[in-house]
Amino acid sequence: MPRSPSLTASDLGVLRALGIRGFADTLVVAELTGASAVEVLTHLTEHADRGLVARREGRMSGWSLTPDGRAAL
Repeated sequence: MPRSPSLTASDLGVLRALGIRGFADTLVVAELTGASAVEVLTHLTEHADRGLVARREGRMSGWSLTPDGRAAL
């Protein structure tokens, strides 16, 4: 796994929320973290670019941690 830059408290909050839920959409992560949906989506998009989370589309859409995301958490 490539070394990730240090994670902020907000980054960790988003990753922890997914770690607890396993799979969740942006609004659920926002509820769990107390952050706005826009802020959470920004974090999730950045995490996806870094390979820490993945988004699934389809009948059940949402975000989940990747193995690298679990390791970073």
